[in-house]
Amino acid sequence: MKKIIGTSAMAIILLAMCATTMTAFADEAKWEAPVDDISAWVGSTGDVILGSNGCWLDADVVDGALVVHQNENCKVFYPYFRVKDGVNGLFEAEEGDILNIDVTLEADKSVDNAANHNIAVSLTFAAIDEETGSNITVNIDKAIAEANPSINVAETGSLLAGDIKASVNLSEAVKQCTSKANWEAIFGDNGDPTCIAAAITITTGKYAPKTIVTLRELSITSDRGDITSDTDASNSSSNTSAASSANSEAVSSKSSTLASSSKNQVSTGESILPIVGTSALATISVFVIVALRKKSK
Repeated sequence: MKKIIGTSAMAIILLAMCATTMTAFADEAKWEAPVDDISAWVGSTGDVILGSNGCWLDADVVDGALVVHQNENCKVFYPYFRVKDGVNGLFEAEEGDILNIDVTLEADKSVDNAANHNIAVSLTFAAIDEETGSNITVNIDKAIAEANPSINVAETGSLLAGDIKASVNLSEAVKQCTSKANWEAIFGDNGDPTCIAAAITITTGKYAPKTIVTLRELSITSDRGDITSDTDASNSSSNTSAASSANSEAVSSKSSTLASSSKNQVSTGESILPIVGTSALATISVFVIVALRKKSK
């Protein structure tokens, strides 16, 4: 009996280690927006450095988050700020990628239309829309909202004031909010999945310097739900959606020419079997070894 209890205890420990390893894989970011570096961002108008004299937006880094608001230069009240790399790209999108966002929009209550202030989140890809000849830009704000029911949403699908935190299956969001041809241009066998820009557009309708956007995280992680053991420990599905529109400019990573365009939450279930056999322990050990090797790099 003591021997059986010892084996069970070891199995539980190894399962815990396995779960930790799989979580580490799932949370490994392939790209993270530099929210603590203002100089890495550009803003309206003309893609000038965020916070510079010619920019319509001021910015600060507070507690590791990027804090942005309109300044007296702002003339059109839907300014954007974005991070871009038209030469190397920000990241290569893959089916199964998860976009994670943590941002807060605080509306300027001194303005009479504060209830309508909103933001939109978009990604621009090097892939070209055959109909427009422009880089494909995908707004994912509606998908973000559907991934978290607590998020306030405008009739247009844009994100209203409040805390906005969600994870979105990127490929599925793109598939639902753009044409099949555009999805194929990004994720298809001959597509160009290079993401060259990520942007947030702030819409206020009038000058609202106290409407503040605080961006804590914008990242892409790889969905490692396909990693399973022989003992049926498994990861599960995703709920997705997408839609909406915004404006942006981007440089194609293939042509290096300027082109302009307009354009849920993943839940992971784990099953722990009541009986863990020798083969299961061996499989779990493999996961532990992989984790140690990865950590040593």
